[in-house]
Amino acid sequence: MIQLHHIKSKLLFLSTVPIVLLLVLFFLILSHTMEDKRNFELTKKYIFELQAISRVVHFMQLERGLSIGYATKKDFTQKEHQLENARKELSASIEEALKAYEKNDKNGAILTLLEVIKRERELLDLAKTTPYALKEHYSHKIAMLLTYASTIPTLMDERQNRNFMQAFVYLATAKEALGIIRATLNQSFINDAFEQREQITIQESLKIYNTELERFKNSVPKEFLNSFEANLQDAKVEKTFAIIQEVLAQKHLTLMPDAWFEEATRTIDFFKKMEDALFAHVATLVASELQAIIYQLTLIAMLLLLFCALLITTIITLVKKILSSTNALSEEHFDSLALLEQYKSAVDRSFIVSKTNAHGNITYVNDEFCKISGFSREEVIGKSHKIIRHPTTPKALFKEMWHTIKERKEPWFGEIQNLSKTKESYWTKAVINPILDKNGNVVEYIGIRIDITEIENAKEAALSAQRVKSAFLDTMSHELRTPLNAVIGFSQIIKAKSDLPEQKRNEYIEKIHLSGVHLLGLVNTILDFSKIDSGKMELHIKEFALETFMQKVLLLVEGEAAKKSIALSQEGLEGTLRADEQLFKQVCINILSNAIKFSAAHTTITISYKLQESNHLLTICDEGVGLTQEQISLLFEPFSQIKEHQNQAIKGTGLGLAISQKIVALHGGTIDVQSTPNKGSCFCISLPTHKE
Repeated sequence: MIQLHHIKSKLLFLSTVPIVLLLVLFFLILSHTMEDKRNFELTKKYIFELQAISRVVHFMQLERGLSIGYATKKDFTQKEHQLENARKELSASIEEALKAYEKNDKNGAILTLLEVIKRERELLDLAKTTPYALKEHYSHKIAMLLTYASTIPTLMDERQNRNFMQAFVYLATAKEALGIIRATLNQSFINDAFEQREQITIQESLKIYNTELERFKNSVPKEFLNSFEANLQDAKVEKTFAIIQEVLAQKHLTLMPDAWFEEATRTIDFFKKMEDALFAHVATLVASELQAIIYQLTLIAMLLLLFCALLITTIITLVKKILSSTNALSEEHFDSLALLEQYKSAVDRSFIVSKTNAHGNITYVNDEFCKISGFSREEVIGKSHKIIRHPTTPKALFKEMWHTIKERKEPWFGEIQNLSKTKESYWTKAVINPILDKNGNVVEYIGIRIDITEIENAKEAALSAQRVKSAFLDTMSHELRTPLNAVIGFSQIIKAKSDLPEQKRNEYIEKIHLSGVHLLGLVNTILDFSKIDSGKMELHIKEFALETFMQKVLLLVEGEAAKKSIALSQEGLEGTLRADEQLFKQVCINILSNAIKFSAAHTTITISYKLQESNHLLTICDEGVGLTQEQISLLFEPFSQIKEHQNQAIKGTGLGLAISQKIVALHGGTIDVQSTPNKGSCFCISLPTHKE
């Protein structure tokens, strides 16, 4: 009893306490890391929002100054091109901001404000609105935008980025004060009068400017501040403030309105550049932090996997010790069958378990066995384990297993591929133990397994990726080396022989050029495949006439066809398509180029079109070498080239048809191939008529 109690205590300590502690530690670290990640992603979103507001405010300030000047002149017969451009820039900025906030804004307040600004600008009549009313209108809306912007830093948890965003609010407020001064003095210069109201407005705006600028300087790091102050001391900036001080001191206006507006705008543009620099700096910091968090999450995942592996090893070791101690424990304290039942219950909850009699017929399976195999207990009890045997499992494995557990009477360890009731393959890592009676005879076998299907699938995926990588490197090493050798060889000849005849020199230069063009084509092909494979290819759908489109395509391939006296025939190309014209052109060129390459001289390639129900069918048929069914199955695989068709004249990257198939798939279509060896091939491109 003392020995049994000791073993139970060890099991409880080894399995419960460390597991709980490690799991708690992992989840605490993971929770903290994920919280940091969410905070930085929110910061990234806030930066995007503030950038949109910054752009709207900047062009509202410019439009305000120009609109007040236009209304003050009261000459509405002439168009102000500068004002028209400013209005276009502001309209575009508002549309961009609306798109940004339609995705991100939750309460809709800023969306409503932007819609109001957009609507009121459309209704604003400069001829019927006083300059003062214009200034109040624009300044009020700008103040509302800046008020909203000032709330964003309060939503951010990370201190450094919060300080940067607060610094933007200070800088934007200082810039708005300069914008009011620009608009006010522009009106005064046009009127050639400086009233007390304008003087008070400028003095109050200067006060706000100095206060907010000081707050900005106290909010940013020293290195950023040094760059800002160096630009702030620029002669053009100082000239703007010198004009303001001169007007306040002398109260007479000697400067032309356009000259003042240009000077002030340069200074305000400087502040806008500092805003953009601030956003760029914060965006860089956030990107670095997010990258660090990704590394941290990767490390956590690796440690968690290592822990799981150690845990499985520990549990298997414990199970082995439990089973090897059964006889001694049963002789001392319990009936052997009762003790085994307790162990069985513990293992059943964690593993896939089955038992067989001495002849190998199943006598027991647990729920996990039924779950993964798809068989019920009634379907397997009394049957052999062959019921789940996978046909590809080597017979030698079972021979070695039975030799170990039956003749040597030792546990067998291994990985086995099985087949479920639904004919789906799954992998298990198994420990099969022979259970012996007191005389050492085998009475039954117990198999304890864990599901490693995902691990095996991952291994197979990794091997497949390695094979693709090897194929790519093998193809590219040849494809890149050949034109590079030509470039290097011909350039060395030109360099070494200064007395080379002009005709020969031009011939070598032309070969270098052609090799360079070939290299560029290889790189572009690889980049296109990478862009499509990563999901970054965007479609620009438009409607175009098929006949005109095909004429453009044939212009690009008819030279190669002419070299082999191949006729290019067109049938029924009336009608229109809706597709990305440039990408679809690439598809047609790829298929036509292959048809020309693999066709004999004096043959015909036919391009035909018809509308069938809800699909456009464009078919390209050649009279070339043709393909077998096995070759067709590999045709659209990346880097795949049909060996029988490869020779020095027509070898390529093996990406053309793979790219073509992916482009057609992006349009919702398919490419079907019908071919007969030595007679020719037909490639049928099917595009849905309703695809937008």
